[in-house]
Amino acid sequence: MKDFLETYFYSPTAGNLNGEKVIDEIIDWMNQEPDMFYDVVVGCDSSSGQEPTFPVAIVILRIGQGGRFFLKRVRYKNKKFFTWKQRILEEVVLSCSFAVSLKENLEKRMKNSSLNYEFKYIHADVGENGK
Repeated sequence: MKDFLETYFYSPTAGNLNGEKVIDEIIDWMNQEPDMFYDVVVGCDSSSGQEPTFPVAIVILRIGQGGRFFLKRVRYKNKKFFTWKQRILEEVVLSCSFAVSLKENLEKRMKNSSLNYEFKYIHADVGENGK
C-alpha cells in the first residue's frame, strides 16, 4: 500500500484529495466548531466475488451535528479472494492500516492543538447478526 499521505481519497465536499489534504480538511472542519467533540472512524467493506473492490471510509463525526467522510477504492491486480473469510480479513487489514497511518499523521499535525477528538473505533463488518 502507498504511504497514506500519497494515497487519494474522494470527498463529496472537496473532491479528490491526497492523504495530506484529507488531514487538512479534517483539521479545518474541526476548527470551524472548536468547542465540539469529534469521533474519527475508519472502516472497510468489500464486494463479493474473487476480485472484489474494497471501499475504505474515513469518517469524522461532529457529535450531534453530522460529519464528513472520505472514500478510497482498493482493488488488487492478480490477487484473488476465494472465500468470504479472506475478504473480511483483508477488510480488517485495510481498515487497521489506514487507521494507524491516519492516526499517526493526524497526531503529528495536531500536537499543539486543543481540539477534542478521539479515534472512536475501526469498523469491521464481521458479525452474523447485527453489531
